[in-house]
Amino acid sequence: MPGGIGGVDLYVSTRNTFKEEWSKPVNLGKDINTEGDETFPTFYNDSTLFFSSTGHAGLGGLDIFEVAIDRSKISGKPLNLGAPVNSSSDDFSFIRLAEGSKGFFSSNREGNDDIYGFQFTDYHIKLKGTLIDNATTQPLPNAQLQLANNGKTTPFYSDSKGNFEKELPKKSSLDLVVSKPGYELFTQKISTVTITDDTTLTQNVNLKSLTKVSTIVANKCNEINKLAAELKIYYDLDKAFIRDDAKSTMQKLVSFLKANPKFNVIASSFCDSRASKDYNYALSLKRSNTAKSYLLASGLDPNRIEVRSYGEEKLINSCADGVVCDEAHQQLNRRTEFFITYKGKDVKELNCEDLK
Repeated sequence: MPGGIGGVDLYVSTRNTFKEEWSKPVNLGKDINTEGDETFPTFYNDSTLFFSSTGHAGLGGLDIFEVAIDRSKISGKPLNLGAPVNSSSDDFSFIRLAEGSKGFFSSNREGNDDIYGFQFTDYHIKLKGTLIDNATTQPLPNAQLQLANNGKTTPFYSDSKGNFEKELPKKSSLDLVVSKPGYELFTQKISTVTITDDTTLTQNVNLKSLTKVSTIVANKCNEINKLAAELKIYYDLDKAFIRDDAKSTMQKLVSFLKANPKFNVIASSFCDSRASKDYNYALSLKRSNTAKSYLLASGLDPNRIEVRSYGEEKLINSCADGVVCDEAHQQLNRRTEFFITYKGKDVKELNCEDLK
């Protein structure tokens, strides 16, 4: 119909009951439709749309794609089903049965349009390894490991010999976090996005022992104030993850708090002046919560950690809205500052007698 994007386009139309008229068709847009042809749409469990396309990158001719859909809204990017479903010929009319493991599609890969059946073969991805003391090379038993995925964490533990094993979710990007009292926090990114067969990933973890910072105790007032002045980390533009250059600072804070349970911490985060005030407030809150999650992963009591967010308030230089600043000066405003507190008060505002 007029106003389309390419040859044959896919549209969506809705109705609430069988007695109602269908709504006016709406083009699914450029994420789905291309200058080529998009055809043969089918649903699976009201959550996945399958279709064939000559315009998206594929193996040849018509290829079959899948995309996540939430009611009538596309909620993902099209994914080519790959071989052996797709071929260098035309592949189309993909139907997956409700129970999920079987289905049918059509293809002219042998010269004529024929119907083919398929059956999914499940596969498993496992993570296994051993926790080791970096200095002594001895295994570390009963340490907590966590897999973080989209804000959700799954804890598990090393056994009596320091060995661990865990099944991983498919098509996922994960963070492996390892914590044990007296050792630095260990983090490692793990991806299962490209894995399609039974696979075992081996990740041996060497934990570094904490020595220096844990010796700071409550009666060493000058050392505490010096540490408090150093507790500041920075972020990439529009990001909230803990960078590698911030991890040593985070670990200093972790070790101090573990050695001195009477002290708490406030994570206060800020943004540069780019983007709107509402967006920057939300981003700074996300940065504070990311910092808190990092501390929690090391085993700290959540009641000892408070988060605050200020958005683009409290800039430490003149880089306000409308002022041209280089990246080095903008970077200084994208930060989290950690304030060590004692009985609800910032230690930098107390004298040494108050800390005894």
